[in-house]
Amino acid sequence: MASVTISNVGKSFGTMSVLHNINIDIENHEFVVLVGPSGCGKSTLLRMIAGLETVSSGEVRIGERVVNNLPARERDIAMVFQNYALYPHMTSYENMSFSLRLRKRPQAEIDQKVRDAASTLNLLPFLDRSPRQLSGGQRQRVAMGRALVRDAQVFLYDEPLSNLDAKLRVVMRTEIKALHQRLKTTSIYVTHDQIEAMTMADRIVVMNGGRIEQIGSPLDLYDRPANLFVAGFLGSPSMNFLKGQMRRSDRQAFVETEGGMWLPVSPDAAAREGQPVICGIRPEHIAISGDGGVPATVEVVEPTGPNIEVFISLAGQSASAVISERRTFRPGEEIALHWLPEHASVFDPETGQRL
Repeated sequence: MASVTISNVGKSFGTMSVLHNINIDIENHEFVVLVGPSGCGKSTLLRMIAGLETVSSGEVRIGERVVNNLPARERDIAMVFQNYALYPHMTSYENMSFSLRLRKRPQAEIDQKVRDAASTLNLLPFLDRSPRQLSGGQRQRVAMGRALVRDAQVFLYDEPLSNLDAKLRVVMRTEIKALHQRLKTTSIYVTHDQIEAMTMADRIVVMNGGRIEQIGSPLDLYDRPANLFVAGFLGSPSMNFLKGQMRRSDRQAFVETEGGMWLPVSPDAAAREGQPVICGIRPEHIAISGDGGVPATVEVVEPTGPNIEVFISLAGQSASAVISERRTFRPGEEIALHWLPEHASVFDPETGQRL
């Protein structure tokens, strides 16, 4: 396995720049997920690492080698695509062994590697089947097996689960993570699904508009988002954003809304008295208060089974709360809410940055 270093990388198509000064250090054995909305540049960046797109500026290193000008076949990478890219006229065995046969490896070596990979992926009973005889999950395993037999230094995944149904996606992401934990392969995984990113990654790279917004562990990004974009992108339902002004009193801090409501926030927030700010609070951090809480009005109630998602009007602004306790909410009902100040984030409304 090898590390991957991306230094000041940019990408342009003619006069249009789509990636701007990208810097990421991916350690040996690390599983890094590139996540962001469609068009943010994550797949383009992955294709540049793979050698399927040219690098307009900057440098890509795999291990100690600068690979900017190396063709894909010489980069010692393996890639798993969204659409599986299996040959329909070949069996699973033939698809998995194809790259080894091209290299004219000995048949005994080919057979051993294919069967080892098939055993790892629970594909041994399906080696004689063609892709049309396999389920979507089995086809994706064959595509992963084709990558495994190559013993590559770096594994690249380009939204490999997008074509699967919701239940199978959960199964496959668990299998991919378990596979990585066993094999310790350096892996870079692209997805637009923030749940995949949160559950699979050692570190997440959040991208937007061709730039990196934040890099960190899943819980670091979730608990301490660097800006409004990251705070709103990670989490389902997303973080509530409530506008107001910063107030401080007796070592406590609050955000005062236009209606005169005071919302508790951490006194560590780097905002001066009276500064316009945005208070961010995640729905699951909001609880029902017996007395003296923040007043809100119930608008819509959505039971999900484990929880109840309550859409509310709070200080004249729309918000939501995820309540785990079993109780009945009715539209129009007045309720009182509370949350711990340390669970609230404070952002600058002009720059969007965390304060």
